[in-house]
Amino acid sequence: SFNSRSIGDFPMELDRVEAIIEGCTFLGNVVSDSLISMTGGFIRIAGTAFHDNIVQASIISSVGGNLSLSHSCIENNIYDSDHGLIFMDWLSMLDKSDLNFAGNNSGSIIKEHITDATMCEGILMETSGNCEEQFHDCSRTCVEFDSFVCMRDAYVISEYCYSDWMELRHDIESALEQDIVDAFVICPNTIFNLTLAAEKMVSTEYNLPAITIKKSNTVIQCGKDGSRENKCIIVGGTNQIVINSSPSGVKLVGLTMLHSTNSAVNAAGDYNASATIYDCEFSSHFGPAAVLIHNSGSGGNYTEGELSESIPVILSSFREDMHNRNKDDEIQRRSVVQQMGNSMSVDFEYCTFSDNRVMYAAVVVVGGRARS
Repeated sequence: SFNSRSIGDFPMELDRVEAIIEGCTFLGNVVSDSLISMTGGFIRIAGTAFHDNIVQASIISSVGGNLSLSHSCIENNIYDSDHGLIFMDWLSMLDKSDLNFAGNNSGSIIKEHITDATMCEGILMETSGNCEEQFHDCSRTCVEFDSFVCMRDAYVISEYCYSDWMELRHDIESALEQDIVDAFVICPNTIFNLTLAAEKMVSTEYNLPAITIKKSNTVIQCGKDGSRENKCIIVGGTNQIVINSSPSGVKLVGLTMLHSTNSAVNAAGDYNASATIYDCEFSSHFGPAAVLIHNSGSGGNYTEGELSESIPVILSSFREDMHNRNKDDEIQRRSVVQQMGNSMSVDFEYCTFSDNRVMYAAVVVVGGRARS
């Protein structure tokens, strides 16, 4: 996977490319370079085994990339001693190395090439300079693996879950750019507080930004089974989840959404968009609506702030237009709905609405379709 747009020859200027390798096995491969070769971007490898491979460089190599490696095992491989078992150049960043194991791999690193003068059964990192081009003006260090046994069996596939709102938001919004379709699982007993004090000793508050969904088949669920009993709670904020543009097959499963000042779910997609809200709770919201279904216009590409400001205008102008029309003129009434509508469809299944103190209604539908 690559993005051809770059600036000069500087790998870090490549647009961010993301890949996830989870629960995979690389067995008996013979390659002329590295088994996994990354230039720029971000790769997360978890619960993956590398066995009996022959490579002429490294098992994993990174040039200007960002690597996260966990619960993985690298055993009985043959690699090139000058490159190291895992190689990261001086432009690369190691995001995470956790519970990885290496053993019985054939390949050695010349000791003087490593700052701590030890063999490196782990990640060989350039700390300065390009060792391939400027051998005498570079330095390397070894990040050793922290497990003495293979911990792959301790990693359960698809058990990765989110407890950080901004990480969840980033991965969902990046999925559109990288054409990734996935279920995003929130860790049980997680509380996302979207309204935070700006600074200590200051009463001013600010809101974390909403999650914006534009990718079809995006699923956000609470826990592995998507049950509301897992207690995934979203509290505060202006909007909490925004659906924009034309995504179909969106699912929100098992979420508890509380105390928004605008709407918990702002379903602002166009006529082609659709979503199912399953086993969710909406409680104690005090904005215009707990759930608003409307078409934001402009292909759905509104910012959260524009959506927040537009809701009262949309509802008040819609109602004013309806009241100003001749009540007996059905054609005119329908034209107003069509003008304001062409909105997305939302299905509600096994949801609870309680203790909401909203300005208009718990669920407001402006020209869209809601079914429960």
